[in-house]
Amino acid sequence: MQRRSPSERPDGPLGNSLDLDIADDMPLLHAHLVDRTWDDGGDRCTSTLLVFAEDGLWKGCLHDREEKATLWASGGTIRGVMEALEALLSEGHGMWRRDKVWSPGKGRKGG
Repeated sequence: MQRRSPSERPDGPLGNSLDLDIADDMPLLHAHLVDRTWDDGGDRCTSTLLVFAEDGLWKGCLHDREEKATLWASGGTIRGVMEALEALLSEGHGMWRRDKVWSPGKGRKGG
């Protein structure tokens, strides 16, 4: 694998580089990932999406950096994971998990 040159690395907003199908089909997930302002015009930190394969399933974690919480879903395909996340966001039934902050002496021995 070759390292990309600095000129090839994206450093601007991602709104135009995402597949428009995602924006049209999954507007809430798309908004979490690219909207940098709140409805009132205030600055917003975008969410991140981690997708990985494990135990024969695709799994996804949407991390809301503003709220310091994660929403998890799984599916048979990457698109299935994203659709499941969109459904959870639109229905409002997703179980958001609060970030756990690790500190020395808490949760680990020898720390």
